[in-house]
Amino acid sequence: MRLLHRPEPAPEHGRAGLGLRLAVAAALAALALASSGCVAYGGSTTAARVQSWVKSQSFVSNTDTLVDDVARAHEAASHGTSLQLRTVCSGFEADTGIAYDMLPAPSSELTTTLNAADQDFFKAALQCATAASVSLPAVSASFAKMAEGVADLHKASSELGRFGVSWVPHR
Repeated sequence: MRLLHRPEPAPEHGRAGLGLRLAVAAALAALALASSGCVAYGGSTTAARVQSWVKSQSFVSNTDTLVDDVARAHEAASHGTSLQLRTVCSGFEADTGIAYDMLPAPSSELTTTLNAADQDFFKAALQCATAASVSLPAVSASFAKMAEGVADLHKASSELGRFGVSWVPHR
């Protein structure tokens, strides 16, 4: 299940091409929906599948990297230059993509929460990766989005606790 919006390719000319593309898109959507609940994670309960997913997806290290990226962005804005901030935020954008690729989780609620965090982080990274100055309002807005993403991770931590997974964002 992909929840971030990707640019669509340029449309082909003619109704036949459009009809074929719509049919293929509908078939792919149906396949994605049918397979989204069929990802093989060990366990007969949702809790067991979530625990398996956390272990198999490098969830802790990937998610902790995002929290580290937020801290590095703040440090670059406080003590560095706009070039350092853009560099950190470009890496943050890539790290967010890695975290996003872990989705969907075996729990739809957890998937929704982590997707919200990833979207917040992605928007924040895009804003600060293009900052011409560390003192621009866009950088402040980026940090506000980062804070929303971290709050989503704390919410995900609570959700994980209900499935027997002990994890808290480390910063």
